[in-house]
Amino acid sequence: MALKSLYVCAIIYAIFPHLAVSTATSEAGNDFITAIYYSSWSYPNQAPSDIPLSRITHIFYAFAGMNQHTKNIAFEKASVELHQGIPFETDALRNDINDLTSLCNSDDVDSIQYRDLPWVGSYLQNSAQFLLDSHINASGIVGQLGQIRQLNPRLKVSLSIGGDGAFKEWKKMASKISYIEQFVGNVVANIEKFNFDGVDIDWEFPSTKRESIMLTNVVKYFRFYLEKKYPREHKILTVAIPMDVQSLTLFQFQKIDKYVDFYNLMGYDASGKWSRVSGYHSPLYPDSEIPGSSLSVDTAVQFLSNYINSSKIILGMPAYGVSFNTDKMYDKFTDCAKIRLSHTTNDVDESSTDNYNDYTNDCIVDYVNLPPPGYVEVEDLRIGSSYAYSTVKERKGIIVYDTPNIARVKANYVVRNGLGGGMWWDSKGDPLTKNTSRSLVYNFIDELGGILKLTSNITMFSELRPQFRGGIVSQPVTDQDFQISHASPNFSVYNIGRIIWLCLFYCTFFS
Repeated sequence: MALKSLYVCAIIYAIFPHLAVSTATSEAGNDFITAIYYSSWSYPNQAPSDIPLSRITHIFYAFAGMNQHTKNIAFEKASVELHQGIPFETDALRNDINDLTSLCNSDDVDSIQYRDLPWVGSYLQNSAQFLLDSHINASGIVGQLGQIRQLNPRLKVSLSIGGDGAFKEWKKMASKISYIEQFVGNVVANIEKFNFDGVDIDWEFPSTKRESIMLTNVVKYFRFYLEKKYPREHKILTVAIPMDVQSLTLFQFQKIDKYVDFYNLMGYDASGKWSRVSGYHSPLYPDSEIPGSSLSVDTAVQFLSNYINSSKIILGMPAYGVSFNTDKMYDKFTDCAKIRLSHTTNDVDESSTDNYNDYTNDCIVDYVNLPPPGYVEVEDLRIGSSYAYSTVKERKGIIVYDTPNIARVKANYVVRNGLGGGMWWDSKGDPLTKNTSRSLVYNFIDELGGILKLTSNITMFSELRPQFRGGIVSQPVTDQDFQISHASPNFSVYNIGRIIWLCLFYCTFFS
């Protein structure tokens, strides 16, 4: 009987070989994801090499645009993104591996656990070898993302498509099934060329039922084609979602959830230059003192828990602040606050108009510049958010953003509510290794319980993949490539656990 059971299992794996592999690379699990968006416009102020790979499990490269004529992705700054030589600055890498080495070799009882993490040995060994190489320039930003991806086998790097302002492009690209097929085929071809681990769909946001159906089709076709092209390797598929419940009601979560690995909940931009009054832009909870207030992370999470597993929700947090030219919360404003970036200590006249930058670009200030000189931070633990106000009467201003303590409050929220982890927009706003005590990322992870609590889901590379050459590629596709795409795949990776469980149950019970 035992032999018969083994034959049954062998037949299942023979018919569906991807079942034996995809579970090893599944994103599901009890360990936390820490993801960060790296934007193309971050360079040269920040490079991918500045990201600490012991703390970040996923990077989303933002953004690839859409070429409606070729039904393909488009890079707005193709020269610097794909071709320009990008030097690999090693300070962050050295700091990160020194920190990790100290954890592994300390007298603390947890040092053994650090050494036992399946990715640590490879990361330290790969980094040591990499730092000995004097020729470590990369072909563009995307090339350097490929370099750091090879250093830590746990790191996943996805291509994020769309972004703020791209909703019209998404509507055009998804208006016909034939457009979706051609676009998906081209994206997947470029995923392979540029060594990405997956696709992040950033459609901000479907505003009608028809657009929601379009998004569902896009998600379904991506999962189908990724599985077809990579039957033995699980590619990540994620979707960015808003925290506004009214917008969330348009998403067909019951239809797309089986295709999506996890969702990046954009827990920010609750207020901005479009608002009537100043307000928190990343509130964890609604303000009970404001009648009718409901927009918050918690409101969104409670709504989503009716449709998706909470472990697939990644809490998005801002690495930037939003300013208003008023001196208190919930007050009318007319413009952005005037902010002086440099923290000068020598005889600065705070009331002067000199040395100030006028922020008119959405009133956004990177977190690394906060709080500005002359501002005092206030943390509201009841709301789960914070702000800073100007102490200079002649220069009124208020800036809403997260502080390290608020990052810790949000980490506790993630743990208590069984969420999948945290995400930040975007990397250039956080000091990371340059000031770990002030870093939102480091404080969040420390509150989770440190890097021991992060996912150890690894992908082992047998050899370094060569640098790509040339630009974006096109992949001819036909209806034959999507001949069963109009029906849900019978053996999606999200049914794998159930199938394997049944197989193991059969093997054990009847052996």
